[in-house]
Amino acid sequence: MSGPVDAVAWWAARAPDAPALKDPSTRWTYAELHAAVGRMARRMEPLGVAPGRVVALVAHPDVPAVVALHAVRRSGAVLVPLNPQLTAPELERALEGVGADVVLTTAGTAPDLAVDPAWTHVVDDLPPAPGGGAEGGQAHERGADAAAAGDAEGRGQGMEAGAEAAPAGDAPLDAVAAVDAATA
Repeated sequence: MSGPVDAVAWWAARAPDAPALKDPSTRWTYAELHAAVGRMARRMEPLGVAPGRVVALVAHPDVPAVVALHAVRRSGAVLVPLNPQLTAPELERALEGVGADVVLTTAGTAPDLAVDPAWTHVVDDLPPAPGGGAEGGQAHERGADAAAAGDAEGRGQGMEAGAEAAPAGDAPLDAVAAVDAATA
């Protein structure tokens, strides 16, 4: 039995120009979404998003969240989507319960979260993938950026050249400290 199917890659191979994602300001084909997912997956690597790692995605359903969801799956990490409307105690219990190694959110969701921003990574603001392009990576890197406003190197809106990702640690997230810091 093989692993899970990457639905975006599957559709990109069969209908690359078909519409895949649409919101009031964004319209992407499957080829563009496939490329954005590949870029995002590479940009998540320095955070420790890798096979077997538990990644909580706490986000409203927007374009960066859709790209992040598929990028986490493509990386082989265990995706745990969480409701951004959870209260601090509920979010603390959820993060502890799943043993999240990494917590991701989007720029549109971050201001509403009951978690200290230092404990989360905003996917819209991740720096470019190490080494530039995805040659040798899991996906090619052409098409629109996950934030729908990035530059040719995959930097999202507001990213500065040379920005560094926070170092990924092997220690699991301390959910109690993250929520306590946000509510203090």
